[in-house]
Amino acid sequence: MRGSGTMSAAMALAATTLVVAALVSPSRHAQAALPARLLSAPVGELRARIDHDAASAAKVLSPDAREAYLASLRRFYDWVDAYCGVPDSLQGLGGDASRCVQNEYFNYLARIPASVYRVGGLTIYETGVYALQWADDNLQGADPQRPFLWTLSVIWPRVDASPGPMLRPFLRGLADEVRESQSDWVKSGWVSDVDVHIETVNACYASASITASTYSGGAHPYESFLAFNWDQGARRPLTVATLFRTGSDWQRGLLALYRKHLASIPDPPQGTPIPDADLALWVTNDAVVTDAGLKIIEHEGRYRSESIPAVEIPWSELAAWMRPPASCAARQASPLPR
Repeated sequence: MRGSGTMSAAMALAATTLVVAALVSPSRHAQAALPARLLSAPVGELRARIDHDAASAAKVLSPDAREAYLASLRRFYDWVDAYCGVPDSLQGLGGDASRCVQNEYFNYLARIPASVYRVGGLTIYETGVYALQWADDNLQGADPQRPFLWTLSVIWPRVDASPGPMLRPFLRGLADEVRESQSDWVKSGWVSDVDVHIETVNACYASASITASTYSGGAHPYESFLAFNWDQGARRPLTVATLFRTGSDWQRGLLALYRKHLASIPDPPQGTPIPDADLALWVTNDAVVTDAGLKIIEHEGRYRSESIPAVEIPWSELAAWMRPPASCAARQASPLPR
């Protein structure tokens, strides 16, 4: 889901009741393979298809979740009108306004299939927040009648059920993490898109990946990646370092495993070899705990055309460096606590 808008990050992320199904520009998560012709399809056709596909995706949701999901879509339409500077009616659109609406609608449509997903026996559905804040002056030399604006969008995962006493602390901790990580974006950027995706929920751990794209001028936005891990038993954030034995040189071992798995993917990244300094930073800061092991989340390479895929390293390969017991399966083979 793609979006923009500016309210304070605290307003945007208040509690876990964010409502607006944002589908941020084809993000790090699965996108639909849409026909190329839709890139230039009339906005009316795109809107009709969004309505149809969103309604289909919402069929698996409970009545309350379905209403929140579709309310999110209605607010997305309102945001597009404001962001693209078009009237409420889509009749007679042309030129830049039409292209703006086409782009936002296409990105939203591409995300719909990935906006409802299953994790740990739970159904997760995405909502989002859009906000706009007009600047006092024209920072980009654009049309004076349409001053520059700051925009913020946040994709937020919601659980289609009562989260229960074991899951609520994770969701609150995740909201706090995202709020903290985005609290000062407006000081250094004009546009920020944040995509939060739950990766794993089991009896021992819960985890999420956070991808942010902040634009502050120039040719491209700045991409940042953050992994959030949660210890279900202790009810507090979990760092990757706490999983490994002190003095075991686990960083070197994990880096070697990461390189090995990257080299074995069917279509490895091309271009300049990724330096150890970058990889070492990713394996220590951008790994989420999963049922199977540690997953180093997807990254952008040294060039924008270069995508470094997510890599999952099994617990069995990490055992030599880990504190016992390592995996959740070793700690306790039990269903998700409610």
